[in-house]
Amino acid sequence: MKKIAFIMSMVMAFCQLSALATTWSYEKAIFVTYNDEEIAPVDVIPYIENDRVMVPARYVLEKLGATVEWNELDKIVTVRKDDVVNVIKLDTNIATKTVGLHDVYEIELDVAPTIKYDRVFVPIRYFAEAIGVSVEWDGDTRTVVLRDSTEMSFEEKLFNTIPNDKNFMVSPISIKMALAMTANGAHGDTKTEMLNTLGITDLDEYNEETKALIERFNELNTSKDSHTEFKISNSIWINSDTAGEKARFDDKFTSTVANNYFGTSSVVNKKNAVDKINAWVSDATNKKITEITQNSDFLAMLINAIYMKAKWVDSFDKSNTYKEAFTDIEGNAKDIDFMHQTERYGYYKDATTEAVEIPYYDGLCMYAIKGDADFNKLKDMDYRRVRLSMPKWTARSSFDLKDTLYNMGMKKAFLDSADFSKMLTSDTGLLIDSVIHKTYINVDEEGTEAAAVTAVVVGVTSALLEDPIEFKLNEPFTYYIYDTQTDTILFMGKMLYAE
Repeated sequence: MKKIAFIMSMVMAFCQLSALATTWSYEKAIFVTYNDEEIAPVDVIPYIENDRVMVPARYVLEKLGATVEWNELDKIVTVRKDDVVNVIKLDTNIATKTVGLHDVYEIELDVAPTIKYDRVFVPIRYFAEAIGVSVEWDGDTRTVVLRDSTEMSFEEKLFNTIPNDKNFMVSPISIKMALAMTANGAHGDTKTEMLNTLGITDLDEYNEETKALIERFNELNTSKDSHTEFKISNSIWINSDTAGEKARFDDKFTSTVANNYFGTSSVVNKKNAVDKINAWVSDATNKKITEITQNSDFLAMLINAIYMKAKWVDSFDKSNTYKEAFTDIEGNAKDIDFMHQTERYGYYKDATTEAVEIPYYDGLCMYAIKGDADFNKLKDMDYRRVRLSMPKWTARSSFDLKDTLYNMGMKKAFLDSADFSKMLTSDTGLLIDSVIHKTYINVDEEGTEAAAVTAVVVGVTSALLEDPIEFKLNEPFTYYIYDTQTDTILFMGKMLYAE
């Protein structure tokens, strides 16, 4: 009888596998890895719907440290990790995300959870990113790559949280500098979380590095041999109508901002705050960003602004600029202006990445990348003769980074339990209301002009000629603007649509 039972179980297993085989083949398989180890389930297979990878919720998300609850009566999936709770009903695409005790958001998903193979399937990108796990898609191996944010740099974590459905640019150094300046006023777990998120192990050391970076660009701006204008500005503002007439920034905090960040300190009120702050921003960015706020109902604001105007070492001939088609991420082609030039550039290519390094004067450069935008690969470039076709473009971006930073691990700073007791002399309880980030970029034949502003809003509670390599940036690409002397990513972005 045991032998017969075993044979019957094998036959049933074979029938189940045969049924799955009608909908699945190895060539179409979807794999999932977490911190470089495969976690694909044994009995059910992830699949793609509406360009989103669907995975069995309990099996995959519990591997990421979350708990998954299934309410059979109401058909509701609840995913919990720490103080983030995501709730969504089967076959609906509106998820409710609760952060802590107070912040509740409704998020529209591209695809709804559903039942398949007797399992609840959910879109992995949304639920993984909601609990602080980065998600990348490797099209060549058809693999969803999940990774804990603790293993990545601040720049990598930031890059992986920005949406992939529009053009964008951020300045990681501006965001990091504004938040590090703010962290000097934080204490306890609030400070620890901020520094962990920013990848800063020693704040005093970072303060000194910031001072050295600003001094480098100050010297560059005053040098007769410089071809580059690069200005970093910082300021802190207190609103006397909100904070009280006697409130002021702590002396030690103000001293650190002045000595290491070269930052100014100002007092404003509800009547003049908007005009004064926006005027400062406009001046700091050479009028490329003229507004950072229209709200005077804040207690304090800490602002970083960056302005860059850099010239290509080899400028493009304007007579070689003409229309070509740029094919966007959705496959639509549009004719826009392309610049053309053949020069020796740093060049890299492997199975998933092709990149070129375009130098500015004074140690700056732009990396333009097609495919996998792994910045670490760019250290292995060779100098090759490249026939480069590159779009001219102008773009602006604007973000509130509150949710992004929260999901990256900076949580207490936004909650009532935040501790910024080192910032003000009063005993007022402070928290960060928002982190506003705006950027501007213009790329043309002469070079690049770029600007960024980050506002932390505080409230209460040469060789023989060879055949050139064709490199056309006529489809979505990633770019970094990088300072080779200090190993600093100044700006990074994606061009997904023709501007």
